[in-house]
Amino acid sequence: MSPTPTSVRQILLVEDNPGDARLIAEYLDEAGAAEFVLTTHTRLADTLAHLAARPCDVLLLDLGLPDSEGLQTLLAVREAQPDLPVVVLTGEYDEGLGTAAVAAGAQDFVVKGRVDARGLAAALRYAAERQRWMSELDHVNRLLRAIRGVNQLISRETEPQRILQGTCASLVEHRGYLAAWIVWLGADDAVRGLAGTGLEDHLDALRAELEQGRSPACVRLVREDGTTLATGESPQLCADCPLPAPVRDASSMVAPLSFGGATYGALSVSMPRHVPPTEEEQGLFAEVAGDVAYALHALEQQAGRARAEAARQASVSGASTATSRSCTTPSLGSTCSAVAKASLTGSRRWSTSS
Repeated sequence: MSPTPTSVRQILLVEDNPGDARLIAEYLDEAGAAEFVLTTHTRLADTLAHLAARPCDVLLLDLGLPDSEGLQTLLAVREAQPDLPVVVLTGEYDEGLGTAAVAAGAQDFVVKGRVDARGLAAALRYAAERQRWMSELDHVNRLLRAIRGVNQLISRETEPQRILQGTCASLVEHRGYLAAWIVWLGADDAVRGLAGTGLEDHLDALRAELEQGRSPACVRLVREDGTTLATGESPQLCADCPLPAPVRDASSMVAPLSFGGATYGALSVSMPRHVPPTEEEQGLFAEVAGDVAYALHALEQQAGRARAEAARQASVSGASTATSRSCTTPSLGSTCSAVAKASLTGSRRWSTSS
């Protein structure tokens, strides 16, 4: 199946030349009046304020503005909105500036006076699509770094609680999730471990709910189904969540901690609702949860073997102690001595009679 093309509708034009702004508006009308909704600003400050309040699909940016000049204009936008597709507008003799703008993070540039309606519309769509793929690639690469961090943690750590806490910290630090939390439950649903990053002040409320047998709906679902859940399309699942509103209102992924037919709990991360996880990201996230489940399983097996060995050693030690005590008991020692003497006397008599 081919990926769905990125939607391009809300266009923000930043241009202080009224003639150029009017021409671009005409081009967009010609390309499809029903498809594009154009908003125009003439200053960088107004543009940044607009973007903070109302996102757009693509930004058409003239680099020479009354309050900003050159690449600094683009860099200011990129700092404020790093995932926003930007198409730079340049003059006929500024193609070098356009190339430099692409190197600095713009998705494309068009030369005023050399572009027509069709070319402008194509540049906008291409910019949005290119930014989407770049964002997805960046997300996957960051998640892979988080996975590497978790695997390194698992390979060296023998304390379950530190594995839980380190996993959450790695996901937030390397992948950039808003928050992460993980719960480790026993067969009787007792809370064996709970950790989180980005919501530490609210973990006690979650623990209280879990200890009273009231798991969040997302945890119940993934434990029943054994599959990863994305809550972005079903926000009602978070209605009974004891975590704070920024977490409840975000898009989340929840994966079961499953290994060998056993489910040990759940791992959850939160991200902005306008950046839903891709199928690839969900698959990689499920691998992280599986790796943590395997580590917990391995530690349980190791602890079980240690307990069995300790019990065996205690049994052997107890038996040795009992034998040692029996040999030092006075009455038993006298009996042993008497039996030995009788045996020796009998041997001598047998020898004499022979």
